[in-house]
Amino acid sequence: FSRRKTTYCHLHQHPSVHEASVVGMPHDVYGEEVVATVKVNPGHEKTTVNEIILFCRENLSDFKYPRKIFFIDEFPKNHAGKIQKEKLKALLRSKLVPLLG
Repeated sequence: FSRRKTTYCHLHQHPSVHEASVVGMPHDVYGEEVVATVKVNPGHEKTTVNEIILFCRENLSDFKYPRKIFFIDEFPKNHAGKIQKEKLKALLRSKLVPLLG
């Protein structure tokens, strides 16, 4: 398994996670970092980013857990229902720019 696949599989074990996607985003030092996007189950809207990061840190190697997690209401999907990773990355880049600037 790649580290993204391992992280993706682990995220789905969290009881609040309805759907998740993990992508690699550029990182100045490491070249790439794991960034997760999560859609929570109904009734779990109070789930926090820290809660999910701690869940991942307890069970994943240090280099595999996502340092950044974003919540999303709906994933960009194609007609077959698959998450469109490039559109998701573009959305994440627009969210990351204010954080990095």
